[in-house]
Amino acid sequence: MRAALSQPGLLDRFPDLLPIEQYCAFGLLKSSGATNLDYADLWYGRHLHRASKLLSNARGTFLDVGCDDAFLSRGMLADQVQYVGLEPSAGSSEGLRVCGLGEFLPFADQSFDGVGFQTSLDHVFDYQLALAEARRVLRPGGRLYLATLLWTDKAQLYTDTAHFHHFRGAQVEAVLADGFEVEQVDAYVWKGNTHRFGVYMTAIKK
Repeated sequence: MRAALSQPGLLDRFPDLLPIEQYCAFGLLKSSGATNLDYADLWYGRHLHRASKLLSNARGTFLDVGCDDAFLSRGMLADQVQYVGLEPSAGSSEGLRVCGLGEFLPFADQSFDGVGFQTSLDHVFDYQLALAEARRVLRPGGRLYLATLLWTDKAQLYTDTAHFHHFRGAQVEAVLADGFEVEQVDAYVWKGNTHRFGVYMTAIKK
């Protein structure tokens, strides 16, 4: 599908694409711009440290939605955790991840003890559906682990080449309220910005 959607004239053919193809096309257009992933970046290193701390109590089976580098993500969890990563494309770590979209998780109900969105929720087109899917595949009492950005100003999504959403205030917590109980929320400065910050939270399935 990626090869087909990468062909010239994609936007000219956009109305003729199936909805799922339109979604993938949007994703390709977003990812064609500047990336915000830099393994050598100080702020990314701080994120990895905070994410590892967030995931320190994860146990049992764990689904990492939008895992990117699955080997790196797996390393943030305890050795005994059974890890599954999910990405729209296969990439180079097929042994640790499957292809799929956050809105349509290819797993049975109550399959996991933990589900994580480690800076991936704002890259999902329908984040409310993705969170509902996360709740579906979690066992009763299972935990959701979420790291994302919250914006207080300058939320100019039309100039953003990476994200589908600029979350504001308690927007994410409001969506979680229906099926989760927020357990912990920590916020940190992100890249020295004054218009956004990183938030790391855990929530338990009701």
